[in-house]
Parts: sequence; structure tokens; C-alpha cells
Amino acid sequence: MKTHHVRPNKHTGSCKVHQFRKLSKIGCAQALEELWQRAQPLRAAEQRPLWNPELEGERALHWLETLQPDCGWRQLLLAALNAAALLISRCKGATLPAASATLSR
Repeated sequence: MKTHHVRPNKHTGSCKVHQFRKLSKIGCAQALEELWQRAQPLRAAEQRPLWNPELEGERALHWLETLQPDCGWRQLLLAALNAAALLISRCKGATLPAASATLSR
């Protein structure tokens, strides 16, 4: 097996490659439980952010800028139909046999 040069984690002192090999040897659930037990608690201010809001905002704007109009309308129509079906399913008339059969399709 190849050995990779990896810097140790500054909080735990262990290497990511070692953790990956351990995950592949034992079951994933057991390995995650063990990692959870060994992890040192950190305040949210000390943790690395999970995502960059500026980058994600740029991605969303790029997606909207390059979106084809027919695809955009299709997405809006599907969202509106879903919302309408949800509203209708919560009405008193939705419990009637004919209505519930139609809504379940």
C-alpha cells in the first residue's frame, strides 16, 4: 500500500490517511462512532466554516444567469403545482374517496 505524506491534524495529532485506512478496514458506522468519541469539542468560532457564503452566492447567481427560460418556467410551474397539491390535500374535501384517489396519483 502506498504511503502518502500528510500533515497531522493540529487538534488530534492523527493523520487523515490513517483515519481513511481505518474507515476502510472496519464498518463505517463503527469508525464514525470512534471518531466522534475521540474528537475534541471546539467552539463554533474556532471551527472551520462548512461553506463559503460568497462562493455559494456566486454559484447561485451564475446558475440563474445561465438558466434557459424554458427550464426556469418548468421549475416554477412544478413548485407551484406542488404547493397547490399540498394546499388541496389539507382541505376538508380531500378526505372524499374520489379526491383522495386523484391526489394520490
